[in-house]
Amino acid sequence: MTQTDGTTLRRNAMGVPEMVFLVIAFAAPLAASTTNIPMAIGLGNGIGAPGAWLLVGLLLALFSVGYTAMSRHISNAGAFYAYITAGLGRSTGVGAGYVAVVAYFASVILIGAFFGFFASATLDSELGLSVSWPVCSMVGLAAVFALCFLGVQTSVRLLGVLLALETALLVAIIIAVLVNHGPGAYPMSSFSPAEVFSGTPGIALAFCFSTFLGFEATAIFSEEARDPKRTVAVATFVAIAIIAVLYLAASWSAVAAVGADDAVAVAAKDPGSMIFTIAGDNLGAWSLHAFNILIVTSLFAVLIAAHNSASRYLFALARDGWLPRPLGETHRRYKSPHVAATVQIVISGSCSRRLHRRSRRRSGTNSPATAYPSRSSSCRPQHSLCRRCSSTAPTWPM
Repeated sequence: MTQTDGTTLRRNAMGVPEMVFLVIAFAAPLAASTTNIPMAIGLGNGIGAPGAWLLVGLLLALFSVGYTAMSRHISNAGAFYAYITAGLGRSTGVGAGYVAVVAYFASVILIGAFFGFFASATLDSELGLSVSWPVCSMVGLAAVFALCFLGVQTSVRLLGVLLALETALLVAIIIAVLVNHGPGAYPMSSFSPAEVFSGTPGIALAFCFSTFLGFEATAIFSEEARDPKRTVAVATFVAIAIIAVLYLAASWSAVAAVGADDAVAVAAKDPGSMIFTIAGDNLGAWSLHAFNILIVTSLFAVLIAAHNSASRYLFALARDGWLPRPLGETHRRYKSPHVAATVQIVISGSCSRRLHRRSRRRSGTNSPATAYPSRSSSCRPQHSLCRRCSSTAPTWPM
């Protein structure tokens, strides 16, 4: 379809830093560190987890050589949809585009629910305010929609601030562990093939790969990039490098903090509190309060990135005629995919509301995790802020 002013996103709106912000926001360094690192160590390959992050970073960098080469020839908000269409044909490409839309929509719904849960719990703990998670989720979704409506430039400015805060805390923990335990606590064997492929490396690699989710988003914003042929490639490699180094350092520090001999046992026994305990022991009790707040802001940053990506996939498919045409229109002033963003946020909000009703019917609790049957009907430790649980450190609801 020929693009007109009414179907064109804002040109030259993003450079390399803005694209990197969006990708790293999707990776949620602080929030994901609290779960993926302990799970990779406890259920995966033990002290070989840092080596697994290095391996995954190298593999994705290799993949990105071909991925970014395509970006020099195709600039389209549909990213994979446009690439697959060009390479394998229209039917395959459109099918891939529909799959991408469903996947991104599901991620927004999930992240929106978790944002609401942690925001509700943090308001209760830090300020003594009782606000249900669906309300927090709706407020978060509304704020994200407003940012998307005003254009990607507004979103990335806020992302820069939020990412700086959460990354600063994670780096502070890494430095504190190094200072308190010394370089000798870091086992070099973490990078040996024997350790990287020990235990159940498939599980470790799965958790490692999941921390890079969203790295492909650079191509989604190629239409809005300055010099997309260069910007997309540079931003992709820079984002992969930063994510790999950050998680490698954090996982290696986690091993050093608890000891190489005890790392697997500690992570397997209580993965949800491992990183929080390390933070408290090495930075002090203040860091736990900072964690409570910054996990909420971290999830909000993920929500911004996911919503922008989902809206653009919806927009790209509609602009090419594979979804209702109005979804492929952009705002006259802000040049944002405002119709697609509206539909996306309404569907996400409706699903969050349904999750709330379902969870209350099933268990009478205020957690989105209970909307569907779990392995146990008992209340498992979920969050230090949950009044029904006895956990002393916040973790993901399971």
